[in-house]
Amino acid sequence: MIQVLLGAVTLGLLLYFADLGRVLGLIYQADPLYVVMAAVTFVIASVMVGYSLFVLLERMGYVPPASKTIMVSIAGQLVSDLTPARTGYFITPVLLGGELGVNFEDGMAAIVFTGAVQALASVLLGAIAIFYFSRFVGTGLQLVILLGLGLVPVALMGLTLLSLIHHGWLTGLIDYIGDFPFIRPRVEQVRAAIAAFQRSGRRATGAALQVAFFLVVAQVLNSLALYMLSLSVGVTQLSVFDFIMTYAIAGFSMYAFVTIAGLGVQESMYTLLLGLMNVALDKATAVAILARFFFTITDLIGVPLLTRVGVKSIPGLLTGAPSASTQVQSDKGS
Repeated sequence: MIQVLLGAVTLGLLLYFADLGRVLGLIYQADPLYVVMAAVTFVIASVMVGYSLFVLLERMGYVPPASKTIMVSIAGQLVSDLTPARTGYFITPVLLGGELGVNFEDGMAAIVFTGAVQALASVLLGAIAIFYFSRFVGTGLQLVILLGLGLVPVALMGLTLLSLIHHGWLTGLIDYIGDFPFIRPRVEQVRAAIAAFQRSGRRATGAALQVAFFLVVAQVLNSLALYMLSLSVGVTQLSVFDFIMTYAIAGFSMYAFVTIAGLGVQESMYTLLLGLMNVALDKATAVAILARFFFTITDLIGVPLLTRVGVKSIPGLLTGAPSASTQVQSDKGS
């Protein structure tokens, strides 16, 4: 609730300084053709993220239907739109088990590996974007440094996720705390689950370049959608590349734990970066509000699957029993 409140206050202040009436007027008068094109592009971007998950599962020995894998991914993306730092996407392994019969450790390995690749790819693009925006700030070295510091937590997150797969510190932690009475009965079970998770993650490593490609394509498509939304409210002086660089930096705010999915923080970042490129505050805010709305609303196509699979899968996860729809998978090898 504190994060919701902080996000609402931040967004409210932004709308106040940008003049709420003018922002709403721009949104009301937005060109519907560009708005529809942007919404479709957001959906295609989500499909690209889902397809990267499909590629990973194939690498790990599964033969899932691409369409169902993509829908599971979009359902997970919807949950991540409503949680701090997009952590809700880690519900996706539960959905994979309920819909496709994917072993939980395999599903978690796929999501962890995808998150690591996405974080490191975002850091690379973000570093390029910081150099790009440095030409707009002149002597504003402090701003460049501030933006640069945003790369560090995301880079650490990516490296930490990779270390879960390729390093033994997690098993060491279990050994360290294994003497606690409430942990001791399940130490071997947890150790076996970690070993299975790491084996799956190492199999997924071979698809790193393919996963990175589809995730970068998704980021470019999201940037293209932002460009279309800017055209819809009359911002015509910027190029698609300007928005690729803008999204590369503003996207980091989605990982902030300060508010739910960066609510308010991301919109403020959009207006700051667009303002550096001489976009009026009311127009920049209108683009940011439209982006938040359509980025979230397009993921609602995952609601039916989330409802159907989640209801029957989560109880099984909590009790340790397999869900009713989980299928026995053939031997995949190690």
